[in-house]
Amino acid sequence: MSAAIQTWDPETYGRHARFVSDLGAPVFELLALQAGERILDLGCGDGVLTAKLVEAGGIVVAVDSSELQVRAAHALGLDARVLAPAKGCVVLEASQDDKQFTVTAFDPLKGRDQVLRTIQKDPATYHSGLSPDGSTFAISETGEADIHIRLLPLAGGSEGEVTVKGWPNLTDLFWASNGKGFYCGSAATQGRTLLYVDLKGNAKVLWRFKGTGEFWGVPSPDGRYVAIQAPVYNSNAWMLEGF
Repeated sequence: MSAAIQTWDPETYGRHARFVSDLGAPVFELLALQAGERILDLGCGDGVLTAKLVEAGGIVVAVDSSELQVRAAHALGLDARVLAPAKGCVVLEASQDDKQFTVTAFDPLKGRDQVLRTIQKDPATYHSGLSPDGSTFAISETGEADIHIRLLPLAGGSEGEVTVKGWPNLTDLFWASNGKGFYCGSAATQGRTLLYVDLKGNAKVLWRFKGTGEFWGVPSPDGRYVAIQAPVYNSNAWMLEGF
């Protein structure tokens, strides 16, 4: 027996299911949210409740399986993303002494499951991601002269590494939708570059950005598009005479 396909429409949701986000309002008191805290909002819907988290000072990434709902969340100015179907979900956490990471299986409904992998770490910033089929965890340290992406099988097997020569300072890391490469950023003094990198380390330049700040490229679930985020700053100058 096949499962029924659910379609979520933001307008219908707003008219007939607004009580869902309304019932979530008391969660704010339980969170005791502090400005600058990071939150992952699973099943964000049209983003109405997510927007309240942002207004309270949270740094929120919202995900939902409905592209229409995510578009509605984008209309509210939220960082919302479509959660592509996958065979697994994991949580990456640093130990209290900041000497290792723990990769733990995670079910959005049931919570944490078994520990899949522990990774020794340096006191640095890392970017990471789970492959679309849930079999491999990729992690890379920022600030290196060449990008090095470690590939860690979660069900046993040999560790691999992808080296991207000539491209320094990783800014972010996203698996390609087909699991055959990565979209990652490289930061240099002359600007930022968005790359597509295959599993052999061959890099293709997709976009260049002469600026600073965080930027990244996120592939669509079907692999046909890449959404690019980059900061743009505008400023004005005035000249006053005779004062």
